[in-house]
Amino acid sequence: MAGKTKRKYHGEIIKINKNLKKPIEKILEILPYNYNLNLIEEYFKKYYYYEWFYIKDMKEVYDIKDRRLESYGKKKRYNASNPKEYLLSLPQIKYKLNQKVKTNIN
Repeated sequence: MAGKTKRKYHGEIIKINKNLKKPIEKILEILPYNYNLNLIEEYFKKYYYYEWFYIKDMKEVYDIKDRRLESYGKKKRYNASNPKEYLLSLPQIKYKLNQKVKTNIN
């Protein structure tokens, strides 16, 4: 049963990642030269509020599920990251932030 539930969670994460691909690309196009993760987060909240709210809501839901599991004496299963960490985990944002670091070195 636990495997089925965890696959459902990972499937939802994959679906969210696919839905965020275009919004993230659009935000990355309008970033100023001196961008950082906080600015990306600010733009994302401003221009894609629904998606930001969905990520926050997803974290809250899975935190509640984890607390419920712990109350039954079981291990946490989901360990959902907060929205800022989630944005940082997206490949497009990781690449963009690494690209900035590389250009500052040269």
